[in-house]
Amino acid sequence: MQSGRLQSVAIKHRWRLAAGLFLAGALWQVMERTAYSGTQIHSILATPATITFLATDPDSPTLTVPVTVQFRTTGGSNTKAWQLDLQATSGANMVGCPSAIPINKIQVSCVSSSVDNGGTGVCAAPFNLSTGLQPIASGMEGTGNAVPYQVVLNFTFQDSWRYIATNTACSVTLNYQIIAN
Repeated sequence: MQSGRLQSVAIKHRWRLAAGLFLAGALWQVMERTAYSGTQIHSILATPATITFLATDPDSPTLTVPVTVQFRTTGGSNTKAWQLDLQATSGANMVGCPSAIPINKIQVSCVSSSVDNGGTGVCAAPFNLSTGLQPIASGMEGTGNAVPYQVVLNFTFQDSWRYIATNTACSVTLNYQIIAN
């Protein structure tokens, strides 16, 4: 009788221990999911999405097209990094030109980068446009929900005097990639 009672007590303690471990594991998963949930990116807007150059005089001043990229994040934290990358998706040459003009004749420069709610934004050094992704701005995320980010860029057509002037617009379609941890 004594051993049956001890066995019953031992089974109850094992059950309580198993239930406690299960609840602790479930609680840990909820806490981990909350603590490590990724930053959500939304409301992405690039104005304009396609840049166009038009010049009838190759000796005219340098052609520059400004672009503003805006987006918001939810669930961000200033301990997490973000980065904005850029690439041309319309090919190695501008589209619509009467002769081939390489996209690498377009210089990209970041004018400003801003993030609200304690975030930071830093511009990358100017570079020539390509079909590969290139970083244009980065920093630390803003904390909270619906945090606004804004990056202002200039696309400048370099060496326009080397190409035939035309009334035909030359354009490049762009793709932006935002990475937020």
